[in-house]
Amino acid sequence: MLRPHSEVKFPSHSNSRSYTAGYASRLELKVKPIDETIPIDTLYFKGMSGVRRGDYISAKIPKYKTESVYVHPVNIYDDGNREFYFDRPFNTEESAIELKILSKDKKVLRTDKSVDYDLFEKRD
Repeated sequence: MLRPHSEVKFPSHSNSRSYTAGYASRLELKVKPIDETIPIDTLYFKGMSGVRRGDYISAKIPKYKTESVYVHPVNIYDDGNREFYFDRPFNTEESAIELKILSKDKKVLRTDKSVDYDLFEKRD
């Protein structure tokens, strides 16, 4: 049984409290990578997917760490802070932004993108 943590009163008045609600899905997959040097055993995915136990999958994982570096400012509006992305090793728990469900002969049957996929999309 679900219980709300706030309330909405009807009829609505201009001074009444309101909120927006939604639904979130977060899959937790226990995985065994084909490459034994990859230590991932748990994969998280924010969104819906048709993946089932025993399916072969290919996962797109953002694998970087960010570091801020100060450089000499170019103009008076520049604070000099730059963010750089560096490679990092895999962790035992990772988050995927894309899951591809594969057939036994490794052909893509379905592609699912996470709800935050656009945050990682390449920008020009």
